[in-house]
Amino acid sequence: ALGAAGLCVVGSAGPRSSSFILLLAEDPVGFAGFADDQSVGNDSAMPQDLLVEAAINLLPGGWPTVGDPRHDKYEITEWVRQRSETLSALAWGEVLCIIRWFIGSS
Repeated sequence: ALGAAGLCVVGSAGPRSSSFILLLAEDPVGFAGFADDQSVGNDSAMPQDLLVEAAINLLPGGWPTVGDPRHDKYEITEWVRQRSETLSALAWGEVLCIIRWFIGSS
């Protein structure tokens, strides 16, 4: 990957160093930036139909739990995407924002 076209290496990359990050040289077509928690975490920005879809799938429960509660939102995100055709059509991060909304609203 270090010599691949379209990628930039920032930091030290070599046989004895792994302190680097790999970035795209250019933004993908149509990329408008990342959504932050403030822009997607409020009621006005959250589409009601998606909240309803998520609620229908979350209410029965049954998602796996992990040892670290800080990781639960990631497990729930993956679990609910496997159960909802509507939510699985969204980007993983978008569904994570919905799950965070539910966790923050409880």
